[in-house]
Amino acid sequence: MNGTCLRQWALLMLLALLLVRPTQALAHGGVPDGHKQTYTQVIGPYEVAVTLELPPMTPGVLFIDIFPMRDPGAAAITLRAAPQGQSFVAQEAAVVTFLPGPQGVYYTQLPIDQPGNWEVELMRDGVRGNGTTRIPYLGPVSS
Repeated sequence: MNGTCLRQWALLMLLALLLVRPTQALAHGGVPDGHKQTYTQVIGPYEVAVTLELPPMTPGVLFIDIFPMRDPGAAAITLRAAPQGQSFVAQEAAVVTFLPGPQGVYYTQLPIDQPGNWEVELMRDGVRGNGTTRIPYLGPVSS
């Protein structure tokens, strides 16, 4: 093979490698180095698994996955995040509405604007009753 053919062959192999190389899939736009924490929570008569995907720095977005353990019927969960010890009242809320029947994972997100200890509040309102729970977690350590 002469030099030109060898360079063309090497370039073709490099392009083929880039096309078949597996890429990283990120759920709902998450960051690859975000730390995940999963909790099983009882909110009144409802049980859910909640996964928090923490942002690597602030300001950032806290991605939240909610998986009902059983059919919740018609119900809604309101979520808020606040630095530990602060009120949830003024914080931005996200509402997840469940439908009756077989369940999948529900996705939402909340803004995180400073490093340190945080809490997520989950308030549930549904046909079987109401409940509230809080999940404490260590947010990003730096901004």
